[in-house]
Amino acid sequence: MLGFKLGDTSERAAAICWAHLCHGETELMLIEVANPEAVWEGRRQTYLYFCPNRVETLHSHMTAEGHAVQPLRVIFYGMKEFEMDDPDVCQLWFGEETDEPPTDCE
Repeated sequence: MLGFKLGDTSERAAAICWAHLCHGETELMLIEVANPEAVWEGRRQTYLYFCPNRVETLHSHMTAEGHAVQPLRVIFYGMKEFEMDDPDVCQLWFGEETDEPPTDCE
């Protein structure tokens, strides 16, 4: 109804299931974590994944503003990303596609 097209998905593997939706230049990732302790100890259960242009610039800006962000890394699935916790019990992830080799083995 909203015009989003389903991109990639994951079947329920262990405790995580996700779907990537696209509509023009708007992207949305939905993540369900049934048992966060089984997947990422100490992580949160609600995740919002943003796909900004120039993730490095965003990371630099947020760091300069004093926000507690994780270091930038390139993940095996081709995204340069970082994350942070928000005050409302969510975890915010920011990622941009890249051809750079992975820097993280998670």
